[in-house]
Amino acid sequence: PLQSTDWNSSVTLPKFDPALGALNEVNIDCGLNLSEGIYAENLNNNSIKYMANISGGFLLELPGSEKLSIIINRSSNGSLEGFDGNMDYSGPSGINASVSNPSEHANINVTAIEDFVAGEPGENITLPASVFVSSLLSAPGSTSIGISMKAGVDVCVRYSYDPTVNGQGVS
Repeated sequence: PLQSTDWNSSVTLPKFDPALGALNEVNIDCGLNLSEGIYAENLNNNSIKYMANISGGFLLELPGSEKLSIIINRSSNGSLEGFDGNMDYSGPSGINASVSNPSEHANINVTAIEDFVAGEPGENITLPASVFVSSLLSAPGSTSIGISMKAGVDVCVRYSYDPTVNGQGVS
C-alpha cells in the first residue's frame, strides 16, 4: 500500500512447489506507485517561480548479490502571483496539488533459482525492500513550500517449469 517515504519493509513470496515439475526460470516483476503532494504559498508582493526536484529509488534485495531497483527522478515547477493575504496554499498566491504518477516497472530473471524452490509445501521466501526519496525545493524570498511523498510497490514472481509427467500424461 501507499505509505510515506522513506521506508524499509519486506516482501513475502511463495516458493516454487517442486512437485509441479522441474523449475527452469524465476522472474520477478515490480511496479512502483508514487504519489506526491506539492504545496506552496508566496508571501512576497511580487510573483515568483518555484521548483521541486524529487529523487530516490526503490530497492528489492534478492538472494545472493542480485538486486532489483527502480530510480525515482521527478521535477515540477510553476508560478505564483503576489501574496493574496491568505496563508491557505490556494488562490492566486498558493498551490496545493496532489499528483499520482504512473507506475514504473522493472523486472529481473533471477540466477539463483534454487533459493526459490520450496523444501516443504507452502514455504515462502522473504525479500528486503526499501524506498528512499529526497527533495530539493526552491523559491525566492518569503515563501512557504513543502512536499509530501507516498510510495507503494507491487511484486510478482513468475515460475517457468517443465511439468512432472506421470503415467496418465502431464499433471
